[in-house]
Amino acid sequence: MKALRCFFAGIAVMLLFIVCIMMLTGMRAFAYETAEADIPVYCLRCTTDGSRDYRLLLEPADDRSPQPEEKDIITGEDSTVRFRIDITEPGTYTYRLSQIPGDMEDTVYDETVYKVTVYTEDKGGRLLYAVTAEIDGEDTKADRIQFGNEVKLPVQVTETTTAATEPTTTSTETQTTGDPGTETTSGASETTVPETQTTSAAATTGAQVTVIPADSAKTGDTTDAGELAAVMAAAGAAAVITRKRRKT
Repeated sequence: MKALRCFFAGIAVMLLFIVCIMMLTGMRAFAYETAEADIPVYCLRCTTDGSRDYRLLLEPADDRSPQPEEKDIITGEDSTVRFRIDITEPGTYTYRLSQIPGDMEDTVYDETVYKVTVYTEDKGGRLLYAVTAEIDGEDTKADRIQFGNEVKLPVQVTETTTAATEPTTTSTETQTTGDPGTETTSGASETTVPETQTTSAAATTGAQVTVIPADSAKTGDTTDAGELAAVMAAAGAAAVITRKRRKT
């Protein structure tokens, strides 16, 4: 009987010792129900056809922070992806969230890095959590975690056609007059001087005109054509009279 009492006393001392150790180390006598913390990330559309992907990476900032179920997730444009973390103990856990650049040369990848903090506390034996994020190096909290890539559009070259202007050439004609060394220059327009026709009074009245060939006229001869014709007619008549007298 005495031995039995000593046995139960020993068990009680051991239980008391265990409870004291748990209280000193902050351990609980029971395990929490696992809290599934979600970290949502929104990926913006960067092309009209939505054919580009985002590759996101979530890494714990220290050894105390639990590993996410998936730390590397690939998702499409205009979509929301969620990183899930299983938390079993109250505490503050920090992560580093970024995008892994792709290999498309025409894409400018968003290089923003977020510092994500998961606050977890005990509320009546349950674990409740809250998630905050801020851009690495800044103190202001971000409204949401998002990435937006840009696509470089090809440069369009616009050809400008300029109408060719033909040079206008003004031609000038140089006419040389009878006097040597004297040149007369006229513009592009030519002026035609009408030939002067001289009509004698005899032609106007219908009288008969005797035309003397030009080669028979002497240069500088000022004898009137009518007087010359009368002299010739008189000479002819005198010759006829002389012949008749000789025959007689």
